Amino acid sequence: MRIGTSIGGRPIALATDEEAAVLLAEHAVRLRERFVLPSIPPRLARQLATKHELHTLCVEYGIPTAAAARPRSPAEVFTVAETLGFPLVVKNDEPWLRLTQPGVSSTAIIRDRLGLQRLVDSWPSMPSVVIQEYLPRERAIDWIAHGCFGEQPDQQVVFTGRKLRSWPPHAGVTTYAYTCSNAELVELTSKFCRKVGYRGICDLDGRYDSVARHYNLVDFNPRLGHSSGCSRASTESTSFERCTSTSQVGSCPPAGRSTGAATSWKIWTCRH
Repeated sequence: MRIGTSIGGRPIALATDEEAAVLLAEHAVRLRERFVLPSIPPRLARQLATKHELHTLCVEYGIPTAAAARPRSPAEVFTVAETLGFPLVVKNDEPWLRLTQPGVSSTAIIRDRLGLQRLVDSWPSMPSVVIQEYLPRERAIDWIAHGCFGEQPDQQVVFTGRKLRSWPPHAGVTTYAYTCSNAELVELTSKFCRKVGYRGICDLDGRYDSVARHYNLVDFNPRLGHSSGCSRASTESTSFERCTSTSQVGSCPPAGRSTGAATSWKIWTCRH
């Protein structure tokens, strides 16, 4: 509140991590006295940022997603592994626990039972983790979507891109990608956000399954994406940040390529 007062007027508050997204959403009633914020259900940001709750929302609203479970004990970890099979993916369920009570240092691909046993043995107590089905690289293509949704249905813009490299390899944050129009992923992103009542900025990871021939929503970040600055519609020089600003203050984002990503190809590399 002091920051808002010192800036003056009603500045736009944009979350750059999950902790900030949850803070802004759950305290929006008071914070709107000083900041411009989208109207969303108070707990929605927390639900979307929490892996098992995101999976529950996807199942509830018919959005394709990888099979996943949250084990409550080491024994349940191996029961889930037997169901999903190897390789499998292990993630911290709640991102804000990654520094204080991490189950893994970052998203991890576990190749076999021995690797899983080593991981479980390293835990001093049972952490909050989610075990997720792994879609093999040979049948999967990774995509990114950066979206911004306003108060009205026509106030939206979604940029999409192909994710080529990440850190840790094949399971972490984007380090190399390019913008590429994908109408199907735009529709999936828009459909999910409409169904759950999400407004504001978001950053999604989608994985295309070439066997099942559909996209799986694997991650939803209710915040500004780390590579969102590279999303730009070439026809009107419409940056993602500009669309975000206009929609937050109640204007419709510039039309441009709002139903897809940029037509110009851009390459970016993020160093960590």
